[in-house]
Order: sequence, then C-alpha cells, then structure tokens
Amino acid sequence: MRLTLDRNVRYVIDARDDKRGSLVGNGHDIKLREVAGTVQVIAHDQSFALQSP
Repeated sequence: MRLTLDRNVRYVIDARDDKRGSLVGNGHDIKLREVAGTVQVIAHDQSFALQSP
C-alpha cells in the first residue's frame, strides 16, 4: 500500500470503549465537526481505517 500525506487536519476519536454511544448519541461529534472540520469517530464495532476527507 502506498502512503500519502493528507494536507488537511483530521481528528480521529477512538470511541471503541464508549459502549453506550454517548459521543454520537449526545451530538458531541456534530459539534466537533462544526468547529474542527474533518472528524472521524471509531466505534467499538468499526475498523480503524481512515476515511477520505
């Protein structure tokens, strides 16, 4: 696999231990996206692969 640099700042949140889903359920991820732009939340049942911005 070829590695590339992403010029955009990306925030990755490891929420695999958040079994209640409170980060997404309470809308915190939406607030982060409004402020920070590209935000990826990794839930307990998801792969850790980065999404395209």
